[in-house]
Amino acid sequence: MFSPLSLSRATLAPARQTGLNGIHKAGDAMYRAAANIVDTSFADDDAGGLANDFVSLRSHLLLFQASGKVVKTSTTATGQLIDLLV
Repeated sequence: MFSPLSLSRATLAPARQTGLNGIHKAGDAMYRAAANIVDTSFADDDAGGLANDFVSLRSHLLLFQASGKVVKTSTTATGQLIDLLV
């Protein structure tokens, strides 16, 4: 049976770190996709690559948002755990 009191602080920190890593990686990928879109827009010779870059940008935006929710949930869980223990 699951009990919130059985969670230790050590189990919440990796979730937060994973979320922060996801935000960092997604942000880097979004930057690269945006730079490729700008480069391709001025080249006008690779429409397929442009579409792929837009898809990449959108998918990494969703990853960025999901990672932010992981961090938010981890922070909320930490606060609730502290409330239970105090």
